[in-house]
Amino acid sequence: MIKKANEFTDSIADQLTVPNLILDLRGNTSGGRKNSKYFTKLIKKYKGRIYLLTNFRTKSQAERFTYKFSKKRKVTLMGDQTSGVVAYGRNYGTEHYSQDEWFTVSFTDMGDFRAVELENRDINPEVELRFGQDWIEQILAYIESQ
Repeated sequence: MIKKANEFTDSIADQLTVPNLILDLRGNTSGGRKNSKYFTKLIKKYKGRIYLLTNFRTKSQAERFTYKFSKKRKVTLMGDQTSGVVAYGRNYGTEHYSQDEWFTVSFTDMGDFRAVELENRDINPEVELRFGQDWIEQILAYIESQ
């Protein structure tokens, strides 16, 4: 999957010439740290404004990406708060059961404990979008008003 994801990133590299870019991370429960680094390199080269769209199902690596880019001057975080699931992932982990099978132990494999301080702390958008209306349309109206 990393190869396909990187191929996608490469396929859009020459198209990032527009003044405004909407990155839609809604529902992205991701996990691909390697691909995220590859994509991040591309986005860092982008010269225009970025509107990062999140919701309560934005978590894991997508939430780390959101946190990192929310600090950038040319990025506006929009939508709804993220999930607050940042530090613990189970990309390759297995479950171990107690002898009586009443308890399960699940090992994580994220390996970056700096993110623990973000765990259970959702990231709030600068601009909350209204439910019941198309969020992309709301972002386009916001861009138009700036």
